[in-house]
Amino acid sequence: MPDSESSPPGTASAVATAAVSTPIVKTPPTAELNFGFSSALLLLTRMSLQVLAQAKHEATHGDARFAVLLAYAACEWATEEALGNLMRLRGAGAIVEPVLGMFGSTRNLTNNSVLELFEALTNTRPTQETWWQGWKASCKLRHPIAHKGKPATSQQALESVQSAEQYVQYLTDVVAQTPPV
Repeated sequence: MPDSESSPPGTASAVATAAVSTPIVKTPPTAELNFGFSSALLLLTRMSLQVLAQAKHEATHGDARFAVLLAYAACEWATEEALGNLMRLRGAGAIVEPVLGMFGSTRNLTNNSVLELFEALTNTRPTQETWWQGWKASCKLRHPIAHKGKPATSQQALESVQSAEQYVQYLTDVVAQTPPV
């Protein structure tokens, strides 16, 4: 069927097309990941939560290093999702991609520019939250794992996942409490 034609309702391509129209900024292929739940649920779940679920699975049943990396990636997706949703709430949906593109490869609240935008959009101060120091420690742990192949223990992986869960929950709560303008 050509791209210009729509798929019949209920077909896999129609479901995929509907999923693409959701406000997720970037969605990588997930066919080879084991999330420990039905793949049909993947269409209904934000990418940050999917990656976080995989990080949790890896921390408890798999590769501790991979769990740390996935936990960090989940936070980056959550940040992109949150910033996109916040800009859309402010009527600035048309500039989401260009704005996110200005931040380079670090799209989480450890990037000062990202943090300043988030704080301006929400009037919050994440650096003053109780989870912040654990998040910073997780980021510090991740760097040598990602760039030098250093090992991680299962305890470090579990702590990174817990930190990521707190980070994602905070962003989710703040976005939910932010009124549209």
